[in-house]
Amino acid sequence: MSIGLALIFGVMRVVNFAQGDFMMLGMYLTYYYAVAGGIDPLLGAFLTLPPFFLLGLIVHRARAHASDGGGDPSRRGCQHPDVSACARDHECDDAML
Repeated sequence: MSIGLALIFGVMRVVNFAQGDFMMLGMYLTYYYAVAGGIDPLLGAFLTLPPFFLLGLIVHRARAHASDGGGDPSRRGCQHPDVSACARDHECDDAML
């Protein structure tokens, strides 16, 4: 959890509160698998991955895709394929302000 938050905040300078919400929903689904279905919690965690991948994909397409330029390269904040180069560019932009 903390690695994901640190990575997103460190690279994009965005605090992603939805990550914790999705994590809690995934834990509740895994708990439901264990209690109601008698499935081992570790196996339940693996069974939780596909539906939450699809849920994340749907949420990204519906909400977050517009904030990253909507697929138009001219609207994106970073033109570099290398994430570290993008982070360096944003650091330089911040220093210029």
